[in-house]
Amino acid sequence: MVIPLIRENLSVESQVDLIGELLVDREVDDKRWLLDWIAQDLAPNENKLLFELETRINQAQPTV
Repeated sequence: MVIPLIRENLSVESQVDLIGELLVDREVDDKRWLLDWIAQDLAPNENKLLFELETRINQAQPTV
């Protein structure tokens, strides 16, 4: 229900920023902990997609 609204009302850049805020914890030392946790249950092709998404997130909001 929410995803179509996000797709219709946010630019691709804003969508990437939003998902970056949800998946990357910039407040802790291990910023990837959630991505690592998600990745452990994914198939290899799904892990590849997650890595590509992470790359897009980092390009939009480089980690400090």
